[in-house]
Amino acid sequence: MSTSAESQATDVLAGRYRVLLRAYPRAWREQRGDELLGTLLDAAEPGRRRPSARESVSIVVQGLRERLGPRRRRSPGEVWSEGLRIGALLALGEAFTAILVVLGQSTDLRGPLAALLGASMVVGAAAMVALVMGRTVVAAVLAGVWAVLPAGYGELPWPVVTAFAVLTTLALTDRGPARQRGTARQRGTARQRGTARQRGTARQRGTAPARWCTRSRCCWR
Repeated sequence: MSTSAESQATDVLAGRYRVLLRAYPRAWREQRGDELLGTLLDAAEPGRRRPSARESVSIVVQGLRERLGPRRRRSPGEVWSEGLRIGALLALGEAFTAILVVLGQSTDLRGPLAALLGASMVVGAAAMVALVMGRTVVAAVLAGVWAVLPAGYGELPWPVVTAFAVLTTLALTDRGPARQRGTARQRGTARQRGTARQRGTARQRGTAPARWCTRSRCCWR
């Protein structure tokens, strides 16, 4: 393989690794993402263009573990929410794997069924990526589309239907990562305002006697 082709394959592989690394929290990626990406690229075979299935699952699982790590204190509701998201991701992954198995076993697959499986793969992959990125609403919509696609053949992918029900419930009732960040920012802003007010009040109290004393001295003089 030429050097240019190998460099192009490395760039493609790096882009796909970056997509998988989005399973990690943003702060973690900013600190260690480049280091981990370099390690993965060094361990990859020359000319390789995509991560293996085992490697992809390992990166995503480790990223979700990092999001659920003990360094972050979470309420029981948040822990349950993250657990349900992981369960929904596993259900979607099971359905996606089933499609891959069907495609691998079928040597001559054409017509509407082939188009249906292709569309299901695209929508399923998009749903899993959205869920890993914390876009619960988008993942729920895509899972719903995925669940409806095989309805014309009289079949329902029950893992996808289950994931759709879970994600819809979370989207309607749960505090997702974006909402949690917004709440944290609001709390931080409120604290800063309260601290600023306290400082301003303390300064006013501290400067009032000094002004009175200055005026009184001028009057005595």
